[in-house]
Amino acid sequence: MSEADSLLVEPEPGPYDFGYRPPDGAIVLTNPPSFVWPPVPGATGYVLEIADRPSFSPETTRRIEDIDLPLYTPHFTLRGQSGSWYWRYRVVDSEGHISAPSPTRSFRIAPDAVEFPLPPPAELHARVPRCHPRLFVRPELLATLRDYEQNEALRQACELFVKPVVEAVHQQGPAQLPPEPGNPYAGGTFNVEVWRHGMVLCREKMERLQQLAFAALISRDRAVIAEARRWLLHFAGWDPHGPTGAASNDECSMPLLFGISRAYTWLYAYLSPAEREAIRAVMRQRGGEAYRLLRSLPYEANPYVSHLGRTLGFLGEAAIAFFGEIPEAEEWFDYLCRIFFAIYPAWGGDEGGWAEGAAYWKHYIFFVSEFVDALAIATGINLVRKPFFQNTGYYKIYTHSPGTGNPFGDGLGEGLTERDGQVMEWLARRTGNPHFSWYARHCPGNHLRPGVFGYLALTEPPAPQPQPPTDLPPSRLFADIGWVAMHSRLAEPDDDIRLVFKSSPYGSYSHSHADQNAFVLDAFGAPLAISAGYYDWYMSPHHKNFTQESKSKNTILVDGKGQVPRSLAAKGKITRFLTTRNYDYAVGDAAPAYDGLLNRFERHILFLRPHLFVVLDVLEAPQAAEFEWLLHTPVEPYLDEVERKIYLQHPPAKFEVRFLLPVKVKMSQTTEMSPPPDIPGLPKQWHISVKPNLAAAPGPATPEGKLESMRFLALLIPARMRAGRKEGRRPDDLAGVNDPVYYTTADTGHGLVLSYGLDGGEHWVQWVAWRDVGAATVAAAMGIKGWPYSVPSRVNGDGELMVYGSNNGQNQEQIARALLVNGTQLTLDYQPLVLLNRPASLAVEWQGTSVNVEVAELRERPLSVYLAGRPAGRLLAGPADRPVVRVTVNGQPVPQLRQERAGIVFEL
Repeated sequence: MSEADSLLVEPEPGPYDFGYRPPDGAIVLTNPPSFVWPPVPGATGYVLEIADRPSFSPETTRRIEDIDLPLYTPHFTLRGQSGSWYWRYRVVDSEGHISAPSPTRSFRIAPDAVEFPLPPPAELHARVPRCHPRLFVRPELLATLRDYEQNEALRQACELFVKPVVEAVHQQGPAQLPPEPGNPYAGGTFNVEVWRHGMVLCREKMERLQQLAFAALISRDRAVIAEARRWLLHFAGWDPHGPTGAASNDECSMPLLFGISRAYTWLYAYLSPAEREAIRAVMRQRGGEAYRLLRSLPYEANPYVSHLGRTLGFLGEAAIAFFGEIPEAEEWFDYLCRIFFAIYPAWGGDEGGWAEGAAYWKHYIFFVSEFVDALAIATGINLVRKPFFQNTGYYKIYTHSPGTGNPFGDGLGEGLTERDGQVMEWLARRTGNPHFSWYARHCPGNHLRPGVFGYLALTEPPAPQPQPPTDLPPSRLFADIGWVAMHSRLAEPDDDIRLVFKSSPYGSYSHSHADQNAFVLDAFGAPLAISAGYYDWYMSPHHKNFTQESKSKNTILVDGKGQVPRSLAAKGKITRFLTTRNYDYAVGDAAPAYDGLLNRFERHILFLRPHLFVVLDVLEAPQAAEFEWLLHTPVEPYLDEVERKIYLQHPPAKFEVRFLLPVKVKMSQTTEMSPPPDIPGLPKQWHISVKPNLAAAPGPATPEGKLESMRFLALLIPARMRAGRKEGRRPDDLAGVNDPVYYTTADTGHGLVLSYGLDGGEHWVQWVAWRDVGAATVAAAMGIKGWPYSVPSRVNGDGELMVYGSNNGQNQEQIARALLVNGTQLTLDYQPLVLLNRPASLAVEWQGTSVNVEVAELRERPLSVYLAGRPAGRLLAGPADRPVVRVTVNGQPVPQLRQERAGIVFEL
């Protein structure tokens, strides 16, 4: 053995590589975490070292050798004194030489981390039943499940899921079985109709085969057993290398892989030795093909092939069904267990997100839930304990809330379905989460799955009683996928306003689109700003050239061009998110998605509760360009170039967009989608373009009317249409919002002031100010000087964003609000409102003699806080005459306050 003196030179992960896990500085939610690194060319094995000190002294280091893949989940938990842990790996070459160590990465284990070691292979192997059935039903439980005459729950299950199948077989006799479907590539080019026919046929017939086989297992009816055997042997006779192989149509190969596996183990006792051997020979080919596809990537390094994410669970079922009977099944089983611990899911992380979108989430969680149950029943390993499964129902609650459509990815606009309810019901049962039950109740249809799953569900404890998410924050960031969901009333779908914003590290790949820094907006169940285009079929001319493109999204085009489609490298990133009682704020960076067209594209979205959104786009290009702000709507809008407004009605909601920047615009709209979808009769969509009209502006620009830098500043106003009142297409006094005023400041900032009324007589004035170094240059280029553009700002400071609002309604309690983002000071009329000793983000509300503080971001402690004790609650009034006597921080009272100047001081 030899070891080099220097550190191992690591391969640099590309955009399609899974990378290093846990990354340096991570806080992990499982103990132990799984360790993953990119494969090293020429490596025949690896050594992993884990220590609670960076010195990796022998007495404190766990060293694991003989690792054949670049991933490892320990079979032990980590116990240490320091709180920090360190890991590195070494490479073993073909001659047995061990390399120098890789660079060291550190991580911390969260205090509430779940203990989730992966048992050694031998222990897992011993848990797999050696007799049949093995999938979803263990041999020792079979007699109990057949005792439906003595058990009321089983009797009901039998009535629903077994008896109808038995009766149909006796009444209808043997069914006609179909021939193998055709090969969609037989003519040399892809034939979507042949592909679709094969997919539908195999899904339907495998579903029926499972119903027959499970009914035979439970009822032991001779006619049903004979019919199920006939079906099983028929489909097992199809050529695994023919039209139903993965190379020809994986939408055929996948249902055959798990459907035949289930039928085999349920009918095992009724098959002859020769029949069993024939089925095993076929499934060895089908399982082997799936395994080779996974290893050829290899999946552990590049897991971003969507269909293989489904194949994992299907092959896992085959591995359990044929364990010890197909020579390679043990290898399949070991590989898949390691993948599910260390890699799955490729499309999300601990927060529970799913980058391909909420429509694909429901299908993929539906499929994987079956393997999760199969593995738990066969081995006792409960994958639901992973943080992803504990949290992924929240992804659905927030981003695809009841009454709304799927915001991003294939399946755009799709509402809630029966399968959504089935998945959320399963999650509620497995996690015990009552919020997931609440969501399931909002989904249509029957939430009991057919066959074995419905049968077993009726024998389990019921899902927890539904609980509306009134105890949850109304907005949430899914940092794993770069999605932000903002809500006004999350637990009241009929009265909710939802905005979903995306800037994702997963790019525009697979079933995602080129929609970085895009948003969608719904109000009271009506879609207002949508992701446009249709999903007629994957990579159809319309899907490829319109739906997947940026031109169909609420984002920015540069000289008519958008983001790179179908690329994991076209990334975005949520760089800031905070949510408080009165304000939400998110920032996305999408410049890398434009492949050099932009040096900078930050989209800032500020939610002024309960119903106003301010959107600031900061754009810089390497050369002068024309910038285009896009909006897509499901109904025809009214455009007003002079007033810079877009207005539409979609009962029960109405919606207005008011532009403060640019000061002169060109607007256009069309319903054309080029190329059109392959499905006739789909609803129209309207596609709106807003460009700066620099030729009409007095400022300087290039002869082509282009600029290197641009700012769009827009106010989005969703509101409820007034009952009993007919409204025209032109905007009225929308939600009592007066025309906002744009202003620039002398200290490289700009913003707006707006006033609006709310129910109950409240009248709010809000000053919003961003520090933006390039704002003055852009303002000058657009000719912004003098009233109404340069007005004295009441709000200043050193934060990224500063907001001050006051309620000036007559006979209203004196209330003032402020938001400071990543700063140390916020002033009102040059008097300090908030002073901090280090940068932080917080929101403050003064109400009477109380102050409520919400600290949203704090990197270091202690934090010394000064708050004005008597802020100007009304816009034109003097200081309040009652000093502050009570302060709470994040809901907890501050016990020690001291008076200082005209305010109060405390430490956190």
